[in-house]
Amino acid sequence: MNEDIFNGAFWIAICGVIAGILGLVFKAINTSKCSSVTCCFGMFGCARNIEIEKELEEFKVIHGVPSTPTIQSNVV
Repeated sequence: MNEDIFNGAFWIAICGVIAGILGLVFKAINTSKCSSVTCCFGMFGCARNIEIEKELEEFKVIHGVPSTPTIQSNVV
């Protein structure tokens, strides 16, 4: 290998990119609405629990909670 190209800064950058990608993957898995997740051996599988989502939507409709936050401005 060429020491000028593959120096310490190169390997730190590669490790940073890999850590960033893994962080985004774990964040997506954590915030997903999946009841069970399989990753490598199942090549990323996700079983979603639709009943919980239906109950959440019914709660929002009954209590008048908007599904998307609204921006209130006090423009005079």
